[in-house]
Amino acid sequence: QLVLGLTFNWGALVGWSAVRGELALEVLVPLYLGAACWTLHYDTLYAYQDVRDDKRIGVRSSALSLGAEVGSGELRARAGLALFALGATAGVAGAGAAVGMGAPFYAGLALGGSGLTWHA
Repeated sequence: QLVLGLTFNWGALVGWSAVRGELALEVLVPLYLGAACWTLHYDTLYAYQDVRDDKRIGVRSSALSLGAEVGSGELRARAGLALFALGATAGVAGAGAAVGMGAPFYAGLALGGSGLTWHA
């Protein structure tokens, strides 16, 4: 899931650079890291559906790392998902701050971040 997050979200860096003609690290670093955390969050949720197969074939998924069995690792899993949600929200907030976004942006981000955290 980490490799997916780092690879998949490379498009944010390329897209910004193509449109703006610059590599603004104060925007792109938090955006990239936030997007990678978002990918970790949603793909870990999906990984919980495949834990039996992951164990059988030896895939080291984030769901297995966080504790896939209900009861034994549930608290650790919820904490991990909440951390990914917080990282995603903080990263997008940092990028928004770097480009001077206003209150409506942060209100929407708070709603979205709350939704991510609720899924944990």
